[in-house]
Amino acid sequence: MQKPASEPAPQSLDEFKLRDELRSLRTRIPDEPQLNPILNVAFDLSRRLESGQVSLAGLKGLAARLMDRAAARRAIRLRERIGYGDTSVTLKEFQGFVEETLGGGPDPEGGVFTMDEALAGLPEGTGPLRAIITTPVASLASFLTRQAASDTSMS
Repeated sequence: MQKPASEPAPQSLDEFKLRDELRSLRTRIPDEPQLNPILNVAFDLSRRLESGQVSLAGLKGLAARLMDRAAARRAIRLRERIGYGDTSVTLKEFQGFVEETLGGGPDPEGGVFTMDEALAGLPEGTGPLRAIITTPVASLASFLTRQAASDTSMS
């Protein structure tokens, strides 16, 4: 009786090797204009999946690592674009903005007031009370309903 051939264990997928493969394929485009490096790598991965050289779990892991790395890079670029320094600098700038906008005097209510006092002088509207604070770094939106504020001190 003949033993069935054992299937090779699935290989792990190295995104850096795949990136190098893409780069290598891109260098061939001037000589082969119809070449699509992404399609070639995808087709090769599908053949390796069908043959058992890679597993579906391995492909899912590769996709998760690529998405995580892309998200981290986008976050770094966003932080650089908006000029984020550190939390203490941001809080100090925000405090300065609030003091400049509202004045530096003490709160006559001591941070405790009713919803009616908070809404005094505002036009009637429907829906929750919404405050939007915009700074050079970001905007902050806050919503408050009468039900949520019934026994809440606003400080």
